[in-house]
Amino acid sequence: AETGLASPFCSVEMVCDNGKNYKFHLSESFTNDEGVKCHYFILEGIDVIYIVSAETAVWATVKPIEITSRNVFASTVWDIRELKISGRDIADKIITGDGTSKEDYVAKNDGKDLDTEHFRKFYAFMLSTAAEDLAFGKTIPENAEPVLSFSILDKYMTEPMVVEFYDDTEFMSLIVVDGECRYICTKGYVDTLAENIKRIDTGEEYIDKWKR
Repeated sequence: AETGLASPFCSVEMVCDNGKNYKFHLSESFTNDEGVKCHYFILEGIDVIYIVSAETAVWATVKPIEITSRNVFASTVWDIRELKISGRDIADKIITGDGTSKEDYVAKNDGKDLDTEHFRKFYAFMLSTAAEDLAFGKTIPENAEPVLSFSILDKYMTEPMVVEFYDDTEFMSLIVVDGECRYICTKGYVDTLAENIKRIDTGEEYIDKWKR
């Protein structure tokens, strides 16, 4: 209790594939007599309290987003069989594809031939969607419609994955995957993605930078 470990600042449980579980606790930081920032540390099952420097106590500052994949879209472009796109101020479209590589992949945009490289570049921009934070405690705003919606079916899926973007705050957007609030990203990216969707039809070069 004197070290603060009765009500720890941070607790970590690791379930390992060797059948062993480890659980440890860190106290709030303090500064020792030498002016070094430290934490008290205890491993459950061992009656020893250690002192570790804050520099090595990475679990005290790590954020869940740092150990979670930030990739929203995972399918590779040559595996895409159907990509449905809809959203605010854009025309609905269905892109289909068949093939295994850039040499034989054939893409169609609403039934019309779509240049394979043009589609690849668009999907590469989609893959650049990076979560900036996890959407802990977030819910889809009541009666809100998605700004953008994507339904992706690749050759390994039996059901499509649906990714939706909603307005969250003035500068940030909420990313919802299969109805579950997952991530937060910058609204500037979503605005640029919407513009690039329009460029699928025009053949213009895609924008690859956006305001954060």
